[in-house]
Amino acid sequence: MALKIGKLLPNKSVLLLCDMQDKFSKIIQHFDQVVETSGKLGEFAKLLNMNTYITEHYPKGLGRTVMPLKEKLGNANFFEKTLFSMCTQEMMDTLKTKNPGDFYLDSFLIIF
Repeated sequence: MALKIGKLLPNKSVLLLCDMQDKFSKIIQHFDQVVETSGKLGEFAKLLNMNTYITEHYPKGLGRTVMPLKEKLGNANFFEKTLFSMCTQEMMDTLKTKNPGDFYLDSFLIIF
């Protein structure tokens, strides 16, 4: 059976970018292209007034989000974390608060 994907509803969708940090640029293949594509998705999300959430895994040791993304997505919500998941309590609480009544969002765009 084929999977049917519905329409993207901006008011029920968010963009999630996970750990797009300086230290990972040296170990992730095609990192520059991933950053470029993520920036385009972020600009698209801004046009649709979608919330964008960016996690940074242990930024003291791994650095912050790479500058090209930070420049394009400075209005995003940034979260520091030390878990190997972006679904931290702070993230989940923010999703509930910023999307009341719509916590079970229809669409997530997730970039790792």
